[in-house]
Amino acid sequence: MELQLTDTISGITIGNDPSHKTNLVPGQVIQGRVISINNIGHPIVETPLGSIVLETTPQMTIDGVIPIEIVSAEDSMLPAPSLSDTVSSLFTNRNWPALNEALELIQSSETVTNQQFSTLKVPKLDSQMAANILFFISALRGGDIRNWLGNQAGRRIQNNSPELYARLAEEYNQLGRSVRETNTGDWRTTLIPLFNGSEFEFFQMNFRSGLNDPNKKDEEDFARFIVDLELSKLGRIQLDGLISSKGKQFDLFVRSAIPFTKSMRRDLNKIFSECIEITGLSGNIIMQSALQFIDIPVPKMTSNYGSGVVV
Repeated sequence: MELQLTDTISGITIGNDPSHKTNLVPGQVIQGRVISINNIGHPIVETPLGSIVLETTPQMTIDGVIPIEIVSAEDSMLPAPSLSDTVSSLFTNRNWPALNEALELIQSSETVTNQQFSTLKVPKLDSQMAANILFFISALRGGDIRNWLGNQAGRRIQNNSPELYARLAEEYNQLGRSVRETNTGDWRTTLIPLFNGSEFEFFQMNFRSGLNDPNKKDEEDFARFIVDLELSKLGRIQLDGLISSKGKQFDLFVRSAIPFTKSMRRDLNKIFSECIEITGLSGNIIMQSALQFIDIPVPKMTSNYGSGVVV
């Protein structure tokens, strides 16, 4: 996105008019309200199009209103990766039957001890969850299921059920296509398996990295991730994180379909503060309810095109 700030004003109430979200034309002006200033002085601005972090440090105050002019509103045609019908259904149904079958086969093997099973780098709710998620993504880029489960587990599946192994290996390789390196700055999307103690559940993770301006050698690099969760009581939850190398800054937006209670906000702030303290980063957590979620197109079976807007 390209943003052109025309002025800074205050004392104006900003609505959430849906008409601002569509039919944008060059020259149109929308308004953003400053909801926070991060630790390196960048304003976090709420707009009808969603929340943004401005890569600038103007003199702004909380609740200050910023007019933002639309510079371009052309459709952006981005082809989605082409995947097999089976792998496309993984994204739609959030289920991977072949992986659950493989897990049952490994667990039922008489030669596998509990200790051996626990050494598998499978994401689960423990202290190693983040590390195992990163390991899964790294192994997925290689396209070989044995890079993730290990040679011993891979051989066990292949020897006991060659058909299952062939199906799992092909689906894993296809899924890896969605996260392999593409053009700098492109979104990549995958499903992350999370073992709940009896079977796998899945959540969608989108991530991208690059430079804010590749033409500027001294420009800071960044990494951004968006995680979508569906919770039984809260509905859809979206975690939108931005990590900047300059100043070791980590800002996290938490969006929910249902407003967070005071106790939930307190707990989330506590968890985020502990994360910041452990990692040595600085940053802010911003909780938002009933706002527009950010939807990243997932890989499709055939080449489809989506439209976007350049501001």
